[in-house]
Order: sequence, then structure tokens, then C-alpha cells
Amino acid sequence: VDVLRLDISKGQSDRTTNVVKRKGRLYDKVNHTDVFINPVDVDIVRIYDYEDLPSVFQRYISYRASTRAATQLVANPQLVQLLGQQEAIARAACMEYECNQGDHNFMGFPENSNYQTYQPYSVLRR
Repeated sequence: VDVLRLDISKGQSDRTTNVVKRKGRLYDKVNHTDVFINPVDVDIVRIYDYEDLPSVFQRYISYRASTRAATQLVANPQLVQLLGQQEAIARAACMEYECNQGDHNFMGFPENSNYQTYQPYSVLRR
């Protein structure tokens, strides 16, 4: 019900399946079945209510809609430019929010792992 799109994860190396959502179930278009012998990793895009989104995304959606409305309905290029700048700032805020919430790391260590970085003060403890 809340799934907009799904596809096989990019990290999955087995490309012998092509999945879609049919009648609320995962369906393999290559083998014409909804029964899977091996587990399948999928990327899912879900839809959320506007009120349930973080405020940075709500703000971006509002600016994006304002920019599109001004472009199509109002013949004022300065207004369109101003709204476009606000939209770009809001998009950057969304990216910053995602980076802060994602706990990504440069080294590519997986979730639930531990890596102790170099601590300069540890040299002085010797």
C-alpha cells in the first residue's frame, strides 16, 4: 500500500531475477513466480504522509511547489529566481540532514561494527 517503487539492490550480484510488486506480493518476471528459493535483497521507496516528514523535507516540498507554481502561473522572473534560490538552500538542508542522520563513514564499515580511529592523545599516555 505504501510502496511506491522497489527493485533488486545494486549490491546483489545475482541478476537472474527481475522483481515487481503484483497483487501485494513480490513477483519474479523472469521465472514467472512469486515463490523465491533464495532470499532477495530489494531497495524499497515508500510514501509517507506530509505531516510525518521531518521539517526540512516539508520546507523543501513547499519551496519546490512554490517555484513550479511561480514558473507556470506568474510572469515574474525575479520571483522565480528568488524561489529557486530558496529551493536550492532547502535541498542542501535536506542533504545535510540525510548525511547527519545516516551515520555514513568514509571507510565503508558496515552497520554494527566497531572501528577505533587514531587518537593523537593516546601517544602521550604511554
